[in-house]
Amino acid sequence: MENSKMIQWWEIEPNVHLKLTKEYLIFLRNSRKNSGISLNNIAEELKVHEGTIQSWENGSRGITIGHLIKLLGVLGLSKLNLDSKIEGIYTAGKRFMISKPNLPLEIKEEHIQILAHGMFDGTEEHASSGKIGLVYESGKKLEQEMFKELVLNCNFGEFRMNKNWHAYYRFPATLTQILMYYYKFNSLHSRKAVFPVKIMEEIKYNKKLRKLILKAAFVDEGSCGYNKVRDNVCVFSSVNPILIQQIVYILRLMGYSFFTNKPKNNCESIYLHAESLPKFYKDVVVLLPKEYYKRINVELLLKKQERESRIQTQLKLLKELVKEQGYIKIFQVQNLLNLHEASARRRISRLIKDDTVTKKRRGFYEAI
Repeated sequence: MENSKMIQWWEIEPNVHLKLTKEYLIFLRNSRKNSGISLNNIAEELKVHEGTIQSWENGSRGITIGHLIKLLGVLGLSKLNLDSKIEGIYTAGKRFMISKPNLPLEIKEEHIQILAHGMFDGTEEHASSGKIGLVYESGKKLEQEMFKELVLNCNFGEFRMNKNWHAYYRFPATLTQILMYYYKFNSLHSRKAVFPVKIMEEIKYNKKLRKLILKAAFVDEGSCGYNKVRDNVCVFSSVNPILIQQIVYILRLMGYSFFTNKPKNNCESIYLHAESLPKFYKDVVVLLPKEYYKRINVELLLKKQERESRIQTQLKLLKELVKEQGYIKIFQVQNLLNLHEASARRRISRLIKDDTVTKKRRGFYEAI
């Protein structure tokens, strides 16, 4: 996302509550009294009780952003330069309040990564469809630390990462709702969440954003083996067909070669073809910590592919030699490819398996 753009306080969800400084509350009360507009008229304009306005002015109740914008409009006051007058911001009660929020909020790439983690690894309690924070669940400590780093990089204000138990990190409820509203996310539930039009438009032109989304997808729902390295890499799996289509769209934009399997138990997966693995490693996997097991396994798989590619090149040379002279000897394989005898015999075994040569006597093989 564009780092130069900022989220202003009035761009936040109208139902979010603000805690304003005492000085500014006094200023609002005096402005109301000096305006000549009766308390009753303001109450009717804002469609609230007179007592509600008085509770805003004395600070016993927080005012919502929507009501504050309307109040400023009635009193003819500017909404600019109000950031320093906001002491706290909250959605579902003051116990969720973030103190001293850094407003306006700088747009960061971490925002989309956090929301993507909520979508990809979402359950009902992750969904944030109510007034709860996004909960990131992972039994792997390194994945927890990666998510924690994203949260801390948001630098929104004073809040704590609540650690309920070893597999959970909670993203602040207020900040969850703010980001969902600003970026137009209707839900973070994995079965129904999709990237909004606003993000899909950004993806068209922002290559780095595409990589970061694929990184989140691979961490949460991708696989290349854990105890044992697989022969292929699964980039993403989901029961959400629209989400699968959106990840497929990103992969196509980036020029990857891949295939999707037929849904099994309503879960569809996206697998990379072998020729796209080096590019995927360069674009996405290098963004992961070096000690992360998925990065280690992809590197092992790449080495395996490179070794197989080298062997295929060697076999091609040997087949050309067999075609030229009608036979081949072990010492010729050793000298041509600079291999030990054991490795040379393994190459000959591959030629026998391919029906290229047959053994005539020890160390001598004749073309078929």
